[in-house]
Amino acid sequence: MLGNLAAGGAGGSGGNGGDGIGGGILLGLLVGSSAPMLSVTGGTIVGNLAVGGMGGAGANGGNGLGGGLYAAAGTNACLDHAEVVGNIAAGGFAGSGGANGKGIGGGLYIVFGATVGSKHAQILGNLATTSDNDVFGTLAPNC
Repeated sequence: MLGNLAAGGAGGSGGNGGDGIGGGILLGLLVGSSAPMLSVTGGTIVGNLAVGGMGGAGANGGNGLGGGLYAAAGTNACLDHAEVVGNIAAGGFAGSGGANGKGIGGGLYIVFGATVGSKHAQILGNLATTSDNDVFGTLAPNC
């Protein structure tokens, strides 16, 4: 999975920027229930971007969540000998008078209620503009 972009839209006048979620992979539904399963064996998730949209005048920038992978509640994923490297989660710029969005989980953003395990995976060198460069959430030590 290489070089993908999830970008939130720009907010109109007074509107917040949209959220960019799951730059490389968005696993599951953001609203409602879902229970998909993902297995990445020997694969690479690299160079993907989740970028929040710019806020309109007086409004906030959108959030960038999970540059490489965003795992929604109810989902299951296994990273088996996989690499998650060089992904970016960046918050969008604020409009005049607003606040910049947050960039969280440059490599992985694991929502409470999702189960993501790692078996000899390399998760490193990712960037988040606010917090949790490599992993946000709970990453299990095995699958």
